[in-house]
Amino acid sequence: MDSQRLRYFVTLAEDPSLRRAAKQLGIDETTLSRRVTALEGELGIDLFVREKGRYTGLSAAGRSYLRDARRILQQLDRAAESAHAIAAGRTDRLRIGVCEDAAAGMLSRILLAFSTEKPQIAVELFELPTAAQADSLHAAEIDCGLLLPPVGIEGITVKPLWDESWLVALPTTHELSRLPQVTPEQLAEVHLVLTHPDLGPGCHLQALDALKYASKTRRPRYQVLSRATAIMLVQSGMGAALLPASLAGYTIPDVALVPLVAPPMHIAGAYRDDELPTGDVIAFVQAATATIGHGLSG
Repeated sequence: MDSQRLRYFVTLAEDPSLRRAAKQLGIDETTLSRRVTALEGELGIDLFVREKGRYTGLSAAGRSYLRDARRILQQLDRAAESAHAIAAGRTDRLRIGVCEDAAAGMLSRILLAFSTEKPQIAVELFELPTAAQADSLHAAEIDCGLLLPPVGIEGITVKPLWDESWLVALPTTHELSRLPQVTPEQLAEVHLVLTHPDLGPGCHLQALDALKYASKTRRPRYQVLSRATAIMLVQSGMGAALLPASLAGYTIPDVALVPLVAPPMHIAGAYRDDELPTGDVIAFVQAATATIGHGLSG
């Protein structure tokens, strides 16, 4: 696919006047029309509606194609900017995707260590579930991610970073909320609120793994994306949710946070494996490893 054809298409799609679009691109109308027609021929579909040889707007297929074409061109522009910056020795930002469970506790300590080591780097955090992080890594929209493995998506390198114990969030009216700790066996008859497996597969699988030592467990009654929704359901008495232990000091109305005796939650860093990670990604992973190595994981 010729990126220049995409740019011609997007320009004409945003202003269906062939004359104005050609002027904006700095080419003649015939060249623009020929390039757009060649793109349609390559795709085998009509992207534009024409009346008496004039472009009058986009077809339904063209409207759909426009959304993807804009995204592709934005990614190409970002990739070029990053490549030029690295070639010139300038890497002034690090884009990190963070799933909700990885954002608790340890992250602030790692960011402090990284900013001390690399004060010139601006860190941009994107709150993304694991599945979205994998897509964003492939699209070069983020440089690395913090997520809950397994990822199970080709082209992504996953490096284990730290573990966290689990808490069980229970309604304060539930009899288990008064115990010093809870076992998976004791949750066998409790309805569970878990992360949706399509959006947060690692969190979902790790939660099930933490509970697998029970002789039986109920199927999850609710599968959610956000922690806020899970906590709301717990507050309403609809079930119990599993949360990272770094939230132990938080006060949540009508919710008791009780330690769960189970294998810990595993949190990992991730980056694309089709190229070497940048120096800033390596520095971030090293900051995380050093922070954890100094016993700051709580």
